[in-house]
Amino acid sequence: MLTIVNGHQKGRTATIALGQSLTIGRAVGNELVVLDSKASRSHCSIVTTPEGFVLTDLNSTNGTTVNGVRATRVLLRGGETIQIGSTRILFEVVETKGRKSGRVTAALAIFCGVAGGLALVGGVGLVAATRAANRPAVITINSAPSGALVSVDNRLVGTTPVRALQLPKGTHSVRIERASYQRVLTQLDVKNPREDFSFKLQPIHRGILKLDAEPAGVRVYLDGLDMGRTPLVLRDISPGQHVLKLDHPERVPYEEKITVKPNEETSLSIKLLPKSAAFYQNAIKKEPNNLSYHSELLSILVIDHRFDEAGRYLAKALDIVATGRDTSGYFPRFKWTIDKIYGRDPLLNYGDAATVERARNMVNETFEAAIDRHPGYYEFYNWLAGLYQFSGKLDKALVLARRASQAFPANPEVQLQAANFFVAAGRLTDAIQILGAAYPRLTSNFSIVNTLGQFYARSYQETKDQKARELAVKYLNESLALTQDAGAKAATQAKIKEIGG
Repeated sequence: MLTIVNGHQKGRTATIALGQSLTIGRAVGNELVVLDSKASRSHCSIVTTPEGFVLTDLNSTNGTTVNGVRATRVLLRGGETIQIGSTRILFEVVETKGRKSGRVTAALAIFCGVAGGLALVGGVGLVAATRAANRPAVITINSAPSGALVSVDNRLVGTTPVRALQLPKGTHSVRIERASYQRVLTQLDVKNPREDFSFKLQPIHRGILKLDAEPAGVRVYLDGLDMGRTPLVLRDISPGQHVLKLDHPERVPYEEKITVKPNEETSLSIKLLPKSAAFYQNAIKKEPNNLSYHSELLSILVIDHRFDEAGRYLAKALDIVATGRDTSGYFPRFKWTIDKIYGRDPLLNYGDAATVERARNMVNETFEAAIDRHPGYYEFYNWLAGLYQFSGKLDKALVLARRASQAFPANPEVQLQAANFFVAAGRLTDAIQILGAAYPRLTSNFSIVNTLGQFYARSYQETKDQKARELAVKYLNESLALTQDAGAKAATQAKIKEIGG
């Protein structure tokens, strides 16, 4: 009888009767399944041999110890403690025949492997088998590699190399099994007094699973078995689909089905979601138009460097803003959050320059997509142009300013802001072009007409181009008729006189 004496499997038992065999390991097919991350799938076996009950380590990764001593092959007499990983197993010899179970202290009857026979050990009686008409053949079974479990006619006879096995002449079914190798199912045709059989085992083409996670030290479960903590490399994984679970006390548990391919390394890098982020995700499900929840979640995701997820929630927030659906009145703080992420507010320090650049790219791309979805919401143009200008992407800011001027041709404020962007960049000719295109629609707007005249006056002063002076005088004179403001008129007249108009 084998009894697990520690851990969460404490009290689990398995039995092996005379003439039988038993395997111990992590895989489900073992007679005693040990849920220990340091146990191999097929870790060790116990078989009945002429010597008695023999434990054999099946080339396990972390080894097997018996009474504290590492064992490859050892005879068990009863009372030993077998240790696999951190799991301790008590091996006892008990008698169940005609009495209550108890430790056998006198002798042990064991199966000797002679067809139909019993042997006497320590004084126990022996009933001799009737000899067959033909003397049994003596068989040797080898495998490459060795250490494989061998069963003949559905009876486990030992591990390779199996020597001096007596079998009647004739045909016998054979099963040979070893961890990480394909099972051999065949028949032996025994004809001679002595026969040697050898088998070359073919490896099962297993895969490797390499796991990394943020934060480090995440507990990994594969198909329900505790495999340790990240970073982790799991070898000898059977090909196919497996259930992967990750757990960390400060993160949301993670679970997915993964596929391991034969002869390939499957590498996964997973970021577990902070529990604070999960709180806001649930809040958004309940109130999807609450901008404050999106803003707080956005900060958490960026600090955790989850930029793809942050971009998705930023996109949703911008849709809420553009469509006027916000239920929180949180827009000023939301805008401040974007400025912090972009680096305009140094209070939020979430990474080095490369990390900040990744965050800025996420914001830029999300705003560009929002402008495509909401081309009539001017605030996005102006907002993003300002961010581009701050980060030194002046060319992109100017492209956006021109795009805004084309999208809002009859809006004087948009035209003036776009023109001033170009003037600030030292591109006066482009500013004049923008206002010149807007002029036919806005001939009655003092600011548009007067600013166009001022720009031409500045161009004349820089280039002494007489055509520019003539156009400056023209637009400045037109603007005088469009305002009743005495100060504006006086300034305009002074500019006309300054350029000789």
